[in-house]
Amino acid sequence: MSPNQLARFKPILSLIDRGDTNAPDFDTTYFTRDSAWHELDLSGQIPAEAKFIYFSLYLVNTIVTQARARLRPHGNTNAYNVVEFWASRTNSNFSISGLVALSPDCKIDYNIHSSFTTVELTVCSYVI
Repeated sequence: MSPNQLARFKPILSLIDRGDTNAPDFDTTYFTRDSAWHELDLSGQIPAEAKFIYFSLYLVNTIVTQARARLRPHGNTNAYNVVEFWASRTNSNFSISGLVALSPDCKIDYNIHSSFTTVELTVCSYVI
């Protein structure tokens, strides 16, 4: 296939980098930390046509040795198709990154254990 022929093809998905952010999009004050599922609206950070986010999540665990944080598309009811992180030590800092799908209204659900005293979520990029 010639370069001209290839130029006519449009990508099905595009990854959009949000650039060099200077602070997390959401800090501890945005999160209810009680090991239950809660909704988080990302529509202020990404456009409505976004399908996935690539995120960075920073956590500080100061209380227990087995704590977890989980993310999933808003509206899902099961806990099997989730991004999940287990903290296995107290008084430790953790940083994870990954992809999570979005609901049509740009929301995700989160479930964060109460022992995480610091929670910071940054939307690094998104897929449209």
